[in-house]
Amino acid sequence: MKKSLENNKVILESTFSISLVNSNSVISVSDNIYDLLGFTSDSFLDGIVSLKDLIHSDDADISNSLFSIKNIPISGSFNLRLRHKESHIVCVKAIYRKISSNKKDESILELKLQDSKSLWNKYSFDNYSIEFKSMMQNTNDYIYFKDRNHVFTGVSESLVSLTELSQNCKDLIGKTDYDIFSEEYADIYYSLEKQVFNGVNVAHEIQETLDNEGSKGWVDNRKYPILDDNKQIIGLFGIARDITASKISEDALKLSENRFRTIFEGAPVGVALIESLTGKITQVNKQFTKISRRSEVELVKLSWMDLTHPDDIDNDLIKYEELNAGNIDQYEVEKRYIDKDGNQGWIKKKVSKLIVDEDMKPMHLAMIEDITKNKKNEELLILSEKRFRTIFEESPLGVALIDSLTGHIYEVNNKFAEIAGRSLSEMATINWMSITHPDDVQEDLANMADLNSGKINGFKMEKRYIKPDGSYVWINMTISPLTVEDKDSPRHLCMIDDITEKKNVESELYNYKNKLEDIVNKRTAELKASQERLVHSEKLSTLGKFAGTVAHEFNNPLFGVINLVDQMGGELEEEERKKFSDLAQSELWRMADMIKNLQSFYKPSEGIFTNNSMCHLLDDVLLISGKAARNKGIEFKKNYKSVEYSFEGIEDQIKQVLLNILQNSIDSISAGGEIVLNMAKNSKEIILEIQDTGSGIRAEDKKFIFDPFFSTKGKFGTGLGLSVSYGIIKKHGGEISIDSELNIGSTITLILPRKRKK
Repeated sequence: MKKSLENNKVILESTFSISLVNSNSVISVSDNIYDLLGFTSDSFLDGIVSLKDLIHSDDADISNSLFSIKNIPISGSFNLRLRHKESHIVCVKAIYRKISSNKKDESILELKLQDSKSLWNKYSFDNYSIEFKSMMQNTNDYIYFKDRNHVFTGVSESLVSLTELSQNCKDLIGKTDYDIFSEEYADIYYSLEKQVFNGVNVAHEIQETLDNEGSKGWVDNRKYPILDDNKQIIGLFGIARDITASKISEDALKLSENRFRTIFEGAPVGVALIESLTGKITQVNKQFTKISRRSEVELVKLSWMDLTHPDDIDNDLIKYEELNAGNIDQYEVEKRYIDKDGNQGWIKKKVSKLIVDEDMKPMHLAMIEDITKNKKNEELLILSEKRFRTIFEESPLGVALIDSLTGHIYEVNNKFAEIAGRSLSEMATINWMSITHPDDVQEDLANMADLNSGKINGFKMEKRYIKPDGSYVWINMTISPLTVEDKDSPRHLCMIDDITEKKNVESELYNYKNKLEDIVNKRTAELKASQERLVHSEKLSTLGKFAGTVAHEFNNPLFGVINLVDQMGGELEEEERKKFSDLAQSELWRMADMIKNLQSFYKPSEGIFTNNSMCHLLDDVLLISGKAARNKGIEFKKNYKSVEYSFEGIEDQIKQVLLNILQNSIDSISAGGEIVLNMAKNSKEIILEIQDTGSGIRAEDKKFIFDPFFSTKGKFGTGLGLSVSYGIIKKHGGEISIDSELNIGSTITLILPRKRKK
């Protein structure tokens, strides 16, 4: 900042050179800027502090114009407010010039900032006329003069009471609003001055003040421009009149009126202004129109008597006259009203006197509340109480009102006392714990604790009451909480039903059930043994059918062996004897395999699950069934590869199933035909299909095909083959099904799990 002398007066000023294109960066700043704003020149040059950011927010219009790149070249001056490093506001005069730089596309803002207080021309208070000084010292208005830079050049003594740290009006000369008022109030007052310097003839506003004692007030503040001979503004004149008293009175009146209007219009009850002498309705709120079911236009043509039921007018009129006579200040009444359609309703009306001016007609305020629903509820409550009392006394159940905390029994009906084995008077002297069987008390207490804590809304339980003679009675009890006004004394409703006879029957049924279970278990064991015998019997029956075939199969290799042995005399060469010996052994081993297969079928099943190959089991069964099939010209076709179709099962039982199915297929074919074996597997199951070209099964017989003793073979069948097979497959956790068409053939499908289901 540099100091310049004008008329022997020191003017504090600082200059800036700012690039408007390059983000308002400072090119240069005078060294003593610190004296004006408290920041060093390096703070601006290094970009730590932005001059634009220091401009008061209310002067944003000036700031935007000052740093705009439009209208270059241009020059002029503004009054600005800047934020000092210590946070207070400094008023300055800014003289600026915008020019184009030698550099391409660059504009420069040259700015001179002058402290406003260093620019004012000091005048001695003694130079003013006696009349002017007398006015400034004695006026109650706040009068002040300011120069073009917002600096006080003259003030009335009264202004001292609103300023900080000043003793008389002379202390205020040469200062700005920001030196003598708090920033909050200085901003308010400065806004009017800014309007004046922008050309407004008179700036006027009701503004808030704060005196030296911290009391708020109000002034009617008006500011006028002071012009020189060339009509240029060189300052302003202001006069602020204290209107605190009238403002408070006005605000109080508005507040009172607003409160009344808010209450009147927004009241949840109907409100009306009524002439005290005539009863005429003059004004109503919306709620009043809603309750009376008439519009405001209709109501202001009526009196309150027009709305009242004829039977209720006299009672209301008596109190109304007492109110007008001054005997009472207000009254309340419940009465019926009638709407324009003749419908009746109930209202609760409260009437009060209103204080009015002498030249006004006496008025009173009527507030009404629709209690039609309440009246109906009262009637329903009375009816409900009668119904409850009837149910309570006449109920076939025992009913009691009990204290939820202490267990004291307040009231019981006759049935309750009868079930408990006591009189009504005895019941009134005990609590529920004293008559409850000791083994049932704890469960009941736990339920009551949950009920009282709000965890449950009620509960049911079966328990025992002990009668005076020591016997006990079983009851089915239902507990429900009751809504009561005194939350510290909760009560509940207890309803009980005598279930002693039911409990006795349940006990007898329980004993009978146990006896029946023993009988059933015994019979089940017997049936299981019978079933195993039945399976073995069916196996023997099946083997009997194949006896002839087996005998033939044994005879062929047996005669062959005999012939071979006959030819093995001494005359044979060693090589020929060896050949005949091998053939004989081969035939003997074939008979041994057949005997082994027959043994596995003949012996009773051991019921042991082992790992089996479905291919091997089929080969064994086909060996036994092969002769019967060949005799009928039946051909077996295998539609599966020789891979391992392994599964867990009982070997002889699965062989029996396969033998039963193949025998049925062979029996169903009269002469010539084929039996196709299809096999597949997945990760969990083995699937086997046995298809034949036999006679098939009638549609009406299909549903009986797996039933015991059902046979389509007449006297040649036992009716047990497929029934036993069904049981075996189910025991293995599998499925068996049949698809058959008459004269076309049948397909039996077996599905067995690869792993045993335990």
